[in-house]
Amino acid sequence: LEVADHLLGEADVLVVTRYIGPDPLAENARGVLDSPLWRRVPAVAAGRMVLMDYQGIWGNWGVRGLELALAELAAQVGAMDL
Repeated sequence: LEVADHLLGEADVLVVTRYIGPDPLAENARGVLDSPLWRRVPAVAAGRMVLMDYQGIWGNWGVRGLELALAELAAQVGAMDL
């Protein structure tokens, strides 16, 4: 996390997946997204981060799941000022 702004500094948009639930992985993800270091990443600071729920993408196997994920991605990116 300490070097995220350098590693991700050239990204125009970040797509971040998160797992929601009572799980250590979900708690770690919340910790990262709430961190002041994360907010230093240029795309995050500029409001160009797409947050997608893990279950919505991977919980719906097949074409319908992919359609839902792409529609969500398009809606979030379309709302950005790029």
